[in-house]
Amino acid sequence: MGPAERMEGLTLAGGWTVGKQIGSSHSRSARYHVTGPKGERAFLKALDFFRAYEAKDTLAAMDDIISSIRHERDLIEMCGESKMSRIVRGLAYGDIRLEENEHAVWYLIFELAEGDVRHELAKIDPNEQAWRLRTLHQAAVGLTQMHRRGLCHQNVKPSHLLAFGELGVKIGDLSTTSRDGMPAPLFDADSPGDPIYAPPESLYDFRHGQGLERRARDMYLFGSLISFVYLEITTTTALLKSLPGPWHPREAGTSFEEALPYLDDAFDVVVQELRESAAPPALVEAFRELCSPDPRRRGHPRTHAERHGSRYSLERYVTLLDLELSRTRGQGIEGCRAA
Repeated sequence: MGPAERMEGLTLAGGWTVGKQIGSSHSRSARYHVTGPKGERAFLKALDFFRAYEAKDTLAAMDDIISSIRHERDLIEMCGESKMSRIVRGLAYGDIRLEENEHAVWYLIFELAEGDVRHELAKIDPNEQAWRLRTLHQAAVGLTQMHRRGLCHQNVKPSHLLAFGELGVKIGDLSTTSRDGMPAPLFDADSPGDPIYAPPESLYDFRHGQGLERRARDMYLFGSLISFVYLEITTTTALLKSLPGPWHPREAGTSFEEALPYLDDAFDVVVQELRESAAPPALVEAFRELCSPDPRRRGHPRTHAERHGSRYSLERYVTLLDLELSRTRGQGIEGCRAA
């Protein structure tokens, strides 16, 4: 057990008191509830070098830990200075040495959420629109705020969309976020992470320009939130369910270009399921544009035709969700508040 997992009861700089650890230790960090000097409750993420000694290359593992903590710290400062209202706010960061001969623990403190989209969705009536549209709108705003500053989250998923009661949702966990010209230290395009969220191209062998790839990935991941809040399934999971076995990414030698026609057919099935749900027709069309299995076809068709602006911009979809929110309010549905 490393020092990052023995922080309960410590008092940190600024008067923060570390409470109970949250769940079991994360693969790269330990998580805690903390209390501020004015009684405010928050969330702490801590990292140390303990796991580096279990790695085959200890020095490389140490470099990864240092790079990741600096990377996330710098992003927290950048998002705060830019007043990104839909990104989880960092409150403090620092380091502490529990014992004289131990390695320091680096920590980051964030505002504390009430839960995430998964927990909130479980409380919602299947035909309710206001919460779903509001949640999608706020997620799109958050990603747009990041993209305007040259940031790509690259790992948007329901567990990273955090709920703050009447304040709505904010995007959390910036550990895989990249900046223009600077990839995230914890993100490897060849290792897309959990395949139930990853865009289909990253499950095969397809690669294109790095900047485009990051934005195309964010676009797909945002679109997958639409299928999640209306169908309670991620787009990639739904695709793989309908994909014929020989063209599944787990089959050795299957290329993306060979599998693409079958991915398109599987995607048509998902789109039809969404049409039969409570999703507004305009949002179904947006989903079709956002989550096309081929990243080269993603985006609004007018942007493609005009050949200016970013085809991977979410601006048009923020506007679309604004209109859907207004329409919902006009129908007198309670609880609909854009932010």
